[in-house]
Amino acid sequence: MKNSIYVLILIFTFFSLTVCFGDTRVKDIVREKHDLWNRAMDDLGYWGSDLSKFFCLKEYRDIVDLGLPAIPAIVELNEKDPFLSAAIKEITKLKLRVKFISCNKTYPDFPKIQIPLHAIRYWWSTIRPRARFHFDRFYAAWKEAKRTGAEDLPEKFKNVACLGVDVLPFLVEKISQGDTELTELISYLTDGEVRSAATPEECKSWWEENHAKWTIPSD
Repeated sequence: MKNSIYVLILIFTFFSLTVCFGDTRVKDIVREKHDLWNRAMDDLGYWGSDLSKFFCLKEYRDIVDLGLPAIPAIVELNEKDPFLSAAIKEITKLKLRVKFISCNKTYPDFPKIQIPLHAIRYWWSTIRPRARFHFDRFYAAWKEAKRTGAEDLPEKFKNVACLGVDVLPFLVEKISQGDTELTELISYLTDGEVRSAATPEECKSWWEENHAKWTIPSD
């Protein structure tokens, strides 16, 4: 009995160290690539309000190419460098609805975001833990717009996926229940890995086989 417990303790310790090492390694890689991007931006110089060239640099693309496994580390680094919010949005397909009121950027679906620079922080700490709740309200808004033939129906449809890859399992669920139009959103979120004409069965099988790849790691 004691030997069994000892073996279990060794296995648990090894697993914990492996996980911690992996997480540390990802953070190191993100920091390295972020440093390279900063140097490349310094080499380019500053163009006033035109920052688009910063996001065309190979060093920026290298950060985006790290994909979902790097998101927790990028979010952490985003606290010091808000420029990284662009990479977070691109990787996760996060696209919160924005409106400008008297030149002020606002988030009508999330009015508690008072400072645009804090949008990623709010998404990570407050919106993501309640992704199902927010998905349900955006889904309900789309269904109501569809029922009434509202002018903003296309916007409501796109907004169902505004939280990015976090809503993939919910979309698969709704498609299985008959809302096959939503396969278009899955196709968008997965960059075409799932066809927009995929059947409910294909969507369900795809998610069962690929959910780990398309799930943002916990912090």
